Amino acid sequence: MSGKIKVLVLVLISAGAILFVCLALQKAEGAKPSSVIPLSAFISDSTGLKLQSDGLGGYLTGITPSGTVDVHLDQRYGYVFFYVDKGTNPQSLGRFVKLYFDDPVTDYPCTIPNMECCPDFPFAYANFEPQFVRMMSWYTFVPDPDDPNKLILPNSGYLNFAKMGMTVKEGKKTITYPAHAYVGWSIGFNLTVDGDAHHLGGGEYAAEVIADDIGPNGPRHWTIKSLTAPWHYWADITDDDRQLYRSHQELNTEVKCSYGRFNFPFQIELYRQ
Repeated sequence: MSGKIKVLVLVLISAGAILFVCLALQKAEGAKPSSVIPLSAFISDSTGLKLQSDGLGGYLTGITPSGTVDVHLDQRYGYVFFYVDKGTNPQSLGRFVKLYFDDPVTDYPCTIPNMECCPDFPFAYANFEPQFVRMMSWYTFVPDPDDPNKLILPNSGYLNFAKMGMTVKEGKKTITYPAHAYVGWSIGFNLTVDGDAHHLGGGEYAAEVIADDIGPNGPRHWTIKSLTAPWHYWADITDDDRQLYRSHQELNTEVKCSYGRFNFPFQIELYRQ
């Protein structure tokens, strides 16, 4: 990996951690993001997928016995945000998400530039139901002109989920947005209320997005899934594996250590509520 790419990876990691902090503070203060479209999310529980649901069906914004569910599309920037807090009421557990770390990439060292191996290793061959899970879409990836199976990250903004599959007039231009794209997809979680934050990569990890059921106001359904071979992203030579690292508690974004890489295939269906 070139020095320029290393720097970009670290910048994206930091940006992802900072944004998670801001969004967590919004929740704590009861603030509501402006101009959002509520979504419902269905996580595929197919065999072999490492992101699984709690078995209670779709995650609908604001509908939970306790804790918090917030799945929305930001109309201004077009990004998708998925937040689940299972709550702390032992009599009425809220919604949660399961994460499986049973398929490590054994030939990849946990040490990378500016990051050491975590001294403890609670993730080996186990699954977890974190207190908080946060997922978010980021920047648009495009195929590398020199490698038809490689995705690169140009200097572009967020993928606008709200305009996928549409042809719209913007000023004097008419722009057609593709219904099929590749986007940075971050996955973060905290195992406990006061525990450290963990990240399965930030916006530098690409996922595939397919929009359909296109209406006058944009798509009504999206499928987000991990990359499948032969596709791979610029930061790696494989498809669905992700670097798992730990940072300090939510208000401190400093990266502490790495657990190495894990294969982490997943699929999420999103619908307008």
